[in-house]
Amino acid sequence: MNLEFRPSNSGDLLKIYDWLSEQERKGVQTFLCNWNLTKDTHERGELIVAVSNDTPIAYIFRDFGILEVKADYRRKGIGTRLVNYALNLLMKSGELYVRIECTPSTSIPFWKKMGFTLYDEKFAYKLLEKKTDIPPGGIPIKVQICFYPANKKWNTEVQPIEVFQPKAYKFPDNVIYLEERISIFSDQQIWDGDPVIGIWVSDNELYLNKAKYGEAKQLGVLNGSRVFTVEKIRLV
Repeated sequence: MNLEFRPSNSGDLLKIYDWLSEQERKGVQTFLCNWNLTKDTHERGELIVAVSNDTPIAYIFRDFGILEVKADYRRKGIGTRLVNYALNLLMKSGELYVRIECTPSTSIPFWKKMGFTLYDEKFAYKLLEKKTDIPPGGIPIKVQICFYPANKKWNTEVQPIEVFQPKAYKFPDNVIYLEERISIFSDQQIWDGDPVIGIWVSDNELYLNKAKYGEAKQLGVLNGSRVFTVEKIRLV
């Protein structure tokens, strides 16, 4: 099936409303109850549609708030293709992650298949990848970055939940570039508090403490909304 993915137009919106209404009359559960939210998303230019033969057969909010596929076109891979398209748009725009609410709960297997991680029973997230533009002239160097639950602060036996060993390159200005962005979803329910980060360069410990502290920021650990990221390490 040939599909076009693009922002919605006013004609798309009318057609979507028609097939949502028809499905509801047939007893098929839809997101028609959220129609005002869908209209608002369209008016902001953030409604993305999958179109076949000039007819929208699926749509997704740019923030992933709603994904809907017309009943006759479900289980044909259209939702998967639309989600991948929307994810690529977010990566190109510099977003760090996507967080969704898995409602209804029957959607959980689909979102897991799409690489989302479930937490707190009905929420899920996906971290978005980013390759680093590394200038020429760097020297390869060994880097390890680990993230631990909060109790690592007082229990040295606690093992890391996430371990990264990215390819890395050191430059004369004492900045180390990582080949790809390191990131974790930092919701406190996952980490039982504020996560602890450990950074080792050439097997030497640079830092082992909470990721949110100023000393970590000086090294290059960035604290965003629900996410910690590292793209560079500044040797101080």
